[in-house]
Amino acid sequence: MRWTKMLLIGVVFSACAGKTYAQEKPVELKTVTISVPKKALKETARGSTLDLTKIPDAKFWTLADALQQIPGIEVDEATGKITYMGKEVAVLRDGLAVAGFDQQIANTLGTGSAAAYDKIELNLFDLRTERPTVSFVATTYQKGYFGNVGTALGSNSSTFNASLSLSKKKHLFNIIPFASLMYAPKSKQNWETDYYHENYQEFRKTEQQRNHSGSTSLGINDSYFIAPAHTLNTSFNYSLNNSVYDMLSTNEQYQAGVLSSKANMLLKNSGPAAKNNVMKANVSYVYKPKASAYSSKRFDVSFELERKNTSNATDAISTTLAGEFKPHSNYQSINSGGERGMYALTGYEYRHKKAGNFEAVLKYFNRTLYKAYDYIYQANAAGADSTIFQDNNITYNYAAFLLSWDRAFRDFSMRMVLKEDYSHDYIQNLKGRDRVGFMTFSPYLSVLRNIKTGSLRFEAQYSQRRPELMSMSTIINYGGQYSISGMQTIGNPALKPAKILDLSGTVNTVVSDVGIVATGRFAHTLDAISQYRLAVDSTIVQTYRNLSSSDQYKTDVSVNFFLLPRLTGQLSSNLSFVNFHLTENKVQKTLQWGEALSFGYTPSPNLRLKTGLSYNGGTSFQLKIPARFGSNFSAAYVRGKLSFSCLISNFHQPYFINENIVKADGYQMHSYNSSRRLIGSFNVSYRFGKISRSNDSARDIVKDDM
Repeated sequence: MRWTKMLLIGVVFSACAGKTYAQEKPVELKTVTISVPKKALKETARGSTLDLTKIPDAKFWTLADALQQIPGIEVDEATGKITYMGKEVAVLRDGLAVAGFDQQIANTLGTGSAAAYDKIELNLFDLRTERPTVSFVATTYQKGYFGNVGTALGSNSSTFNASLSLSKKKHLFNIIPFASLMYAPKSKQNWETDYYHENYQEFRKTEQQRNHSGSTSLGINDSYFIAPAHTLNTSFNYSLNNSVYDMLSTNEQYQAGVLSSKANMLLKNSGPAAKNNVMKANVSYVYKPKASAYSSKRFDVSFELERKNTSNATDAISTTLAGEFKPHSNYQSINSGGERGMYALTGYEYRHKKAGNFEAVLKYFNRTLYKAYDYIYQANAAGADSTIFQDNNITYNYAAFLLSWDRAFRDFSMRMVLKEDYSHDYIQNLKGRDRVGFMTFSPYLSVLRNIKTGSLRFEAQYSQRRPELMSMSTIINYGGQYSISGMQTIGNPALKPAKILDLSGTVNTVVSDVGIVATGRFAHTLDAISQYRLAVDSTIVQTYRNLSSSDQYKTDVSVNFFLLPRLTGQLSSNLSFVNFHLTENKVQKTLQWGEALSFGYTPSPNLRLKTGLSYNGGTSFQLKIPARFGSNFSAAYVRGKLSFSCLISNFHQPYFINENIVKADGYQMHSYNSSRRLIGSFNVSYRFGKISRSNDSARDIVKDDM
């Protein structure tokens, strides 16, 4: 009896103790769940995935802000370029090549809202694009209509962008209109050129009186879900571009310190929208059967057509104030071109839980390019005219086969890619080398090691870069000799392909709540292709040549930290050093550097303030760039589906001064330009439709959650 009572007491005590222990588990409390925040950035040897839904501040971010969270990604908002480790990035939407979508992203990097997307996926070597590729994965919505609309008003550019989607039955239909207007302020530029070999000097002064350009585009795409395993995707985009600028130029020439000639020139250039248009159409079929417990398959076929027309007219009227008459000082030129492209691709993927992922792609494209220069110039002082007309046709034929394998282990993953390609191209009017053929083999390796505080990545690739056929053409752009740069550009038909060994590494880690991202790259290039400038008979000629070799060393470090719970900071530094071996005995060294410091403050859940400072400078090939100082301030306010933001860059210095020095064979050129402006923009965007996120079942509590 006594043992029975003791056993009963023990059971009751154990039950009570167990109940007390269960009640103390934070994860089981229904009022507040405290957990470690989910990792927003996932990395493998294949690439990186940034989950924006797991980052509270992502609703304040622009597209550029979001992209720069991925290690190795660099964004140039001015040009719209996105690069990974110095390589230009291709842009997809939901993993598909949607006509016109890449241009829309490029035009809205600094104004578009990252809140329109759930994830950004980076594929380090996409077999379909043969380069690093970013895919913007859209938010999941309920059936019906949804989308976003936004506008940006700025001191140097204004844009309008929208996306309207309709999800109904078996269709997901999208319409994407876009419009932009860019206008540059008045500016003054000066060039001083000294030709060593004949004691000759030239002074050129230009004043840009009008400079603006605009573009409009309309994109339509549809995904038709034929059956659970079959999808047909179609897209179409049509865009128009126009540009206008006026320039007043004064040219003074001195021989042995004595003024030999002086001329004023008014140059007007226009590119009408009707003659500058781009059309793209794409259709693809995807077959993806139901996956088993161990494997999945995917097969796709795509076909794309592209047509591009370009045309611009230039009128130059000059007045000679002193010295002899110079031919070509008064002229009219029309530079027109057309491009037609046809692309076909088929791909197969097989993913196995134990064997890894296999992928094969076979692709072919044919592209024709037409360029014509119609040039009428004043041949003598009496006003007689002469006409020069040159045209060129270039045909590209390209085929490639690519094969890859990747496998993820517990703390380690790797990927290998093998690529074999062949091209046979044709250049009209290029005597002695009108047909050019290349065959190249390019292996690629990526290895990623997960560590306790982050990850380590290593990449290696060998490739060959073919010369652009236009850089081999001997056609001279006659209208270019009185362009803003005052140079003649000609091609080099003897160019050889460059051979490149590219090694890079990335460290992504967190030490005591401080995030550190460091990247390094080494590239050794034989027969490096480079623009090259030299003086020929008192004329600056820009052409292309194969250097003996080049060695590039590049490193970037970014440190992210918390000063206070709501105040974050970022310190970044980059350094690039290149040895250009022009010949075996002639070497030119270049160095570029940059430092930046920025702070972000979130005073309320709906408001984000950010400011930053930057300082950079250095030298490039045949170019010296003085140190430059910049600053910026931005504010973003989000309320529900409506967001506002404003940006001011260089608000402390509305008077810009840039200075460059070029040293080349036979001459030295010093350029100086200045302009008055205050760069600023105000952006508004609105999202509509019913959002249905599949990952809203739990909420993360982060530090200082508000």
